[in-house]
Amino acid sequence: MTTANPGEQHGQSAVEYALILVLVGVVTILGMTTFGVGLTEIYCGIIDTLGGEPTVCTGSVAWTEDFGDLDDWNITDGKKWNNEDGQLCVGPGGEHRGFTGEDSWDDYTVNVSSANLDHGNGYGVYFRVSNEPDINSYVFQYDPSYRGGSYPNGAFLFRKVVDGNESSPIAASPAPADFEWYDVDHQISIEIRGDTFTAFIDGKKVVQGSDSQFTTGRIGLRTWDGSLGCFDDLTVTQP
Repeated sequence: MTTANPGEQHGQSAVEYALILVLVGVVTILGMTTFGVGLTEIYCGIIDTLGGEPTVCTGSVAWTEDFGDLDDWNITDGKKWNNEDGQLCVGPGGEHRGFTGEDSWDDYTVNVSSANLDHGNGYGVYFRVSNEPDINSYVFQYDPSYRGGSYPNGAFLFRKVVDGNESSPIAASPAPADFEWYDVDHQISIEIRGDTFTAFIDGKKVVQGSDSQFTTGRIGLRTWDGSLGCFDDLTVTQP
């Protein structure tokens, strides 16, 4: 009779246990999405369980958007804003801007559970927007086209917009050399607290900036220069 090595036996059971946990997780996520639980709640539950960045997923929900319709949006070019397979897709073409939310919002976190750049130079998420259509605001930009010098692979950055005109970046951070800009679903969060703004991609901080000119306002999305970006499951939370 052959006796199994106890160490081998233990290793095998550990692998099987891990596979079971993965299978249970997949089944749970499929079940939750089937019964109407959004990707934001699932993502934040996983982040909380794993002890990830807490500021991305805390606070009371002030606004949710699944892009089933765009009735609550003020859109600069409706022809380029389309619902495709349950997602909002913006572009391609020139400059496209759309805004929603409440003028009174001051400190909040904008979370987009799925943002995907199909092609082009990038997309942006506005916050503290006022004075539409020639807006005053800030914007986080997901910008593979921002290259040169310290930014050989594109950048994540914050700009200020005054009367519709963008400033030079308030803050910019180079993207990693292996960052996948296109055809990948990324989770985007922008935390706005006082005069400090912090952006996270897939739960990791990518850039932080500071400015005190605008203190309240709405949110928005943009694409530019032939870009096509698709977005799903947007949530605004307040601390």
